[in-house]
Amino acid sequence: MRSTRVLNQLLMKFTNHQFLKFQFTRFLLTGLLNTLATYLVYVVGVLFLDYRIAFTVSYVIGIIFSYFLNSALVFDTIFNIKTATLYIIIYITQYLIGMLLLYCLVTTFNISQLLAPWVVLCVIVPFTYMLMRVVFKDTYAHQSM
Repeated sequence: MRSTRVLNQLLMKFTNHQFLKFQFTRFLLTGLLNTLATYLVYVVGVLFLDYRIAFTVSYVIGIIFSYFLNSALVFDTIFNIKTATLYIIIYITQYLIGMLLLYCLVTTFNISQLLAPWVVLCVIVPFTYMLMRVVFKDTYAHQSM
């Protein structure tokens, strides 16, 4: 647990820059980092797997990476099972919507398998942020009691 606190302190020093004091800005930047990492996993996965399987693998990796980034850098909360569970539920829902949208974009609208995930992100990100605020706000309120 001590290593988690040290990591949080280091990360919060990094995010103390005026530009990064806005929660949504930090959400977008950590999302960008997570997106680039998981997109790389997706692109490599598409070389060896069906695009739907590659999307699923990259999505699972992204959920784990994103939870730690968001809890530490964006919402400044400690890691706990309640937020992790709610986070996973939100992302499973987002995954299902994203997969349906991805499938429609690729098969119906003939959008490239490499471009379609970016379109999916543009649609889903605002909704995800609003839901994450609710999840972490609830946890944040309980921490201060």
